[in-house]
Amino acid sequence: MISRTALVATMVATLFYLSSAIAYTKQDVPNGGALSGKISFNGKVPDSMKISIEKNPEVCGTGVREIKEVTVDGNGGLESAVVFFKKVSAGKPWNVPNGGWQLNQKTCTFLPWVQVIEDKSELEVVNHDPVLHNIHTYELIPAGKRVVRVTMFNEAQPTQGFTFKKKVRMRRGNTIKVECDAHNFMHAYMLALKNPYYAITSADGTYSIDKIPAGKYSVIVWHSKLGVISKKIEIGSGGKATLNHEYK
Repeated sequence: MISRTALVATMVATLFYLSSAIAYTKQDVPNGGALSGKISFNGKVPDSMKISIEKNPEVCGTGVREIKEVTVDGNGGLESAVVFFKKVSAGKPWNVPNGGWQLNQKTCTFLPWVQVIEDKSELEVVNHDPVLHNIHTYELIPAGKRVVRVTMFNEAQPTQGFTFKKKVRMRRGNTIKVECDAHNFMHAYMLALKNPYYAITSADGTYSIDKIPAGKYSVIVWHSKLGVISKKIEIGSGGKATLNHEYK
């Protein structure tokens, strides 16, 4: 059985290999194609990480916080996997949320659990809780069989409503691990990508990506615990392609 450390090392090393320095150009995509599919899981769902809540129970709750990385529905659909294109030089604009990219802390939980942001964009971090949070983000960098966690930013947010903004710059990969130094049960992930051709799977494991320029591509499937795979696809002008993957 592969250890969690080895799996994470493999995942991060793969993402390092897949990262691209190509500048992305926004332009119209007449008669763009589409990609859709389902990411699923077959087998015994890995145990969740369980951490005792020992601080600020009046806000964070009591008992044990369950960190459930692998969420599967009754038909095997895998939630919160990310499907993205390795390299696209030009195409549709980023769909930036109203107010920009944001990471929230509510009831001692990072929201969302997994999100994608544009590399070299500005991220706003908001503390909605009436307690101290200290957000600590790490770029995960492969070093042989190990994973080196390099701090990106480490900021205290002492009061409710405390907000700050930081520019996200990836140096050697795609994956960002998010933790709170004040509450060891708070965890999340971000992927910082160079183009907007991505989707996060819904609760039933399905996804779709549109307005894709015709061409041949490598498409990556990422999951925080189950790892990374790469598949080749071809999109015709105005065509529709399907890509499914089953983790085991």
